[in-house]
Amino acid sequence: MRCSLVTSQEICSSPGTLPAPRLFLDRLSARQGDTAMLSCLVPLDAPMTRIVFCKDGKEISVQPKGGNTIVYDSPYTVSKESAGAFSCLYQLKDDNNQENNSLPSDPWDLHVDGW
Repeated sequence: MRCSLVTSQEICSSPGTLPAPRLFLDRLSARQGDTAMLSCLVPLDAPMTRIVFCKDGKEISVQPKGGNTIVYDSPYTVSKESAGAFSCLYQLKDDNNQENNSLPSDPWDLHVDGW
């Protein structure tokens, strides 16, 4: 029996086939200690199981599907290392229990003041 583990970096950088969600960032510039709100808008009819938020191609937050919700928010505490490109995607498990990814959202860049 062979097991393959998908790392968090692979989830965010693996090409998906499902329609991309849209990411919104409540600010494009922040200071260390601020909270930036990441909002991921998924297609209304997307048959998903979870939302993945990414920064520079690496997973930073995961949320399970929540009822009929189409906007998922993830507060992000800004540090001096927070500057970068943020995106989101969603996943679903098919009938064979395999994870399928959406295309990633268009990225939003966050600038950290003073760094």
